[in-house]
Amino acid sequence: MGALFGVLLVMVASQADGGTTADPEAARKLLFMVQYVAGDYSGAVDGAGVVTNADEYAEAVQTMKEANALYARLKPNGPQGAALSSLAALVDTKAAPPKVETSGRALVDALTRELNITPAP
Repeated sequence: MGALFGVLLVMVASQADGGTTADPEAARKLLFMVQYVAGDYSGAVDGAGVVTNADEYAEAVQTMKEANALYARLKPNGPQGAALSSLAALVDTKAAPPKVETSGRALVDALTRELNITPAP
């Protein structure tokens, strides 16, 4: 899965518009991390909150921790900090995949606007 993460990160970087954030590379990485969790979480946890793939679940938890730390570095006291924490809490509590996907996609939209970056398709 690590190789896929790297390939997709390159895709995000190549499609970004440069943005106006102080660190556009970190902003693109953050956006990708949220996209990744929103898209892959259903392969880790089922609708009843049962972990179906321990490695994927651990990766989702770790990715959200890193995403929260990265956002805090990019935007201390930024407006999406609470939404990132909320998404991490959904992952930590093994919420149903549709909730994580919906929350993640809304957060991608908000981060795209806030950080002035273009998400990968």
